[in-house]
This record gives sequence, C-alpha cells and structure tokens, in this order.
Amino acid sequence: MPPIRPTPEQLSHLSDMLAAGDTYVAMSRYLGVNVDTLKRILVREGLSTSITAAKYVAAEEVQMWTRPCMGCKSTAPRPKNLYFCDDCRPEDDGTPDASSYFVSTSTRHSPSPLPLRRASAG
Repeated sequence: MPPIRPTPEQLSHLSDMLAAGDTYVAMSRYLGVNVDTLKRILVREGLSTSITAAKYVAAEEVQMWTRPCMGCKSTAPRPKNLYFCDDCRPEDDGTPDASSYFVSTSTRHSPSPLPLRRASAG
C-alpha cells in the first residue's frame, strides 16, 4: 500500500494540533487514519521527535554505488555493500527457505511394530 501523503494544509493543521497538545486520537481522526499510521506520518514528515519506537522510524534512503560487480564487472548502480549484481548473485544465497523447516510426509517413517512373542509350551 502506498504511503499516505498529507497536503501542506493538513501538515500545518497537524503541527498546530501538536502545539495545542491535542491527542494522537484526535489527530488521527482528522486525517482519517489509524493512530499508528498517524505516528508514522508525524515521524516521516519531521513533525514529532518524541516518538522513538523503532516501528515508527522512517526508512532511510538506500545509498547506491557503482563499484564493479565481482562477477561480471558491471558498474550499474546497486545498493551499497552489494558486491554482486542481480544477474550474478547465486540463487542459494544462504538464507533458509520455509521448506527447510518442515519434514515432508513422504520421508517420514511409521514406527515398526514390535515382534510378537510366542507362547511357550509348558
């Protein structure tokens, strides 16, 4: 879902509401969004510095570099510290997938039955 971009008028009104000490609930009703969404907007737009929870921190812009790919030597821009381009990156990059956490039912063995004892003659 794309981020909600308040208009400059809405941002000005939110700034006035913050200065007046209005609650987050009142501000979220004004914008018509959830309180958590409002907090993300306030942090992203730089209106509130008192919200410090990691869940509200605005994403930083990804730095790019043109260092040659270690595989094909391409200098196309890619995220910094990414040493291989998408074409050269190995398919198995070491991250586990969901299939490695589950045992397939086809490989599961049922326990072998215990041998029956024969009655002794006697």
